[in-house]
Amino acid sequence: MFSRRFSLVFTYSLIASAHNKALAGNTYQVRIRADDVVKGSMPPIALEDLHIEQDRSTEAQVLAQRAPVGRAAPLFVWIIGAMGATLVLQFVREQARQYWYGGVLIDARTTPVTITNDLRIPGDMVLVIEASGRSMRYRSNDLPAEIIENVLRK
Repeated sequence: MFSRRFSLVFTYSLIASAHNKALAGNTYQVRIRADDVVKGSMPPIALEDLHIEQDRSTEAQVLAQRAPVGRAAPLFVWIIGAMGATLVLQFVREQARQYWYGGVLIDARTTPVTITNDLRIPGDMVLVIEASGRSMRYRSNDLPAEIIENVLRK
């Protein structure tokens, strides 16, 4: 016998599953600066069709100097290509977890959308700048997938 609680949980699960499939179905061009730990935390199959190149910029060198003592010197890379919103969200949350590199900046004013750590943003924070220039701040765990989807869609 099915209870009302079971049917509600089942219905909400179906809706959430359909929503996640819809988010995963679309891909967007992005450019992400990340260290080798963030890159390594992603499944290799997810990185298979992406272009990855070493970042030799002064910003990357400054970020590398912020690595905790006792940790190997990080190698920063640009990850460029088409990704689903859920994968981008995983990258952003992993970047924000490494608070010593500052917060995460998602800049939709550039083409493709650029995602990088920024020392001017507090750790565990994500600053989203839409294509229109409007900005929003989130704690990394409170960043909804819908915001990522909307910003990438620009």
